[in-house]
Amino acid sequence: MGRNGRKRHGSRGLIIRADITNFYNSVYTHSIGWAIHGREEAFKDNECLLTGNKIDRLIQYANDGRTNGIPVGSALSDLIAEIILSSIDRKVSNKKIIANLDKEKWH
Repeated sequence: MGRNGRKRHGSRGLIIRADITNFYNSVYTHSIGWAIHGREEAFKDNECLLTGNKIDRLIQYANDGRTNGIPVGSALSDLIAEIILSSIDRKVSNKKIIANLDKEKWH
């Protein structure tokens, strides 16, 4: 195992081990729109017309206006988690965020 929880896997690249046990409580609700539409596009949507931003707003309403955390246990929460984690997986697979791993501390 290398630094930062990364492990070299031959010439194929990296295996990244991440602890997401507190994922649902840690989700930043705005990341829902970012995962679906991309961060720049979601930021441009000031009128909340995009589906991801609508979901973000609904989760905030259900969470007393807070932007951290999604409900645990519902099928909708599982879908939201899958959307966000799939977006992260695509970025890692496309090596869009691998370069940033050395700059951050991973525990």
